[in-house]
Amino acid sequence: MITRATEYACLAMLYLAKQPPGSPANTADVAQVERIPPSFLAKVINQLAKAGLVVSRRGPAGGLELARDAATITLRQVVEAIEGELAVNLCTASQDYACFRLGCSLKSAFADAQRVYLERLNAVTLADLVREDRYVGDTGTVRPVALLVDEPSHSSKSELMRRSARVMEKESRR
Repeated sequence: MITRATEYACLAMLYLAKQPPGSPANTADVAQVERIPPSFLAKVINQLAKAGLVVSRRGPAGGLELARDAATITLRQVVEAIEGELAVNLCTASQDYACFRLGCSLKSAFADAQRVYLERLNAVTLADLVREDRYVGDTGTVRPVALLVDEPSHSSKSELMRRSARVMEKESRR
């Protein structure tokens, strides 16, 4: 099972992948739209930046951006940035493990499961996820998340939902 930190990292990266190129996202907007506690988001962003997946700039023209194109960032890279090496069991990790069993039948089963899991995470990019992602109430029209946040603010979640509903209602009339 992935941790809450990994879930938040995936949501933040998905948000950033939806932004127009050259348009840094405000951390407060990411936290608000994706419903991530701001202090938790700061820790997650720090890990993603250390892994080379996010660029964080301070100042008036600052913000958060993907470090490279969304089509080149896999879900596995995001997950491993937070979790570290993914292994379903100690015997399938890259580090040496001295099993007390000779010819353990579990190791091959775990190794097969891990191979399939890692292949799937490697096959999915942020660009793939952006094409499929929707918010509650979406009409099926893909649009940048930036439309959900019309101005930086400290609005409540209910206010954000009302604004989001207004945006979606306008789009459905088009």
